[in-house]
Amino acid sequence: MITLDDDIIQINIGKKGITDEIIEEVAKMLNKRKIVNVKLLRSAIEGKNRNEINDMLETLGKKSEAKIGKKVTTDKPRGFKTTYRIEKK
Repeated sequence: MITLDDDIIQINIGKKGITDEIIEEVAKMLNKRKIVNVKLLRSAIEGKNRNEINDMLETLGKKSEAKIGKKVTTDKPRGFKTTYRIEKK
């Protein structure tokens, strides 16, 4: 699910977790908007500890970066939400 809030896109990740489609969408929105919020829904994190959740968010940033070929900065996760930005040169 994608929501728009003050020109910042939020992508919600559910029970399927981080799929190729999510990576594609994050990369596409980063190219278009330069900033994307990602939120892990409760169904995406069931049974996972804090380190596993942080690893999921970090992995998504790295895979998106590889997909678009630009440096992506990942903000420190706040709860189950983080922000990805294309790094300015």
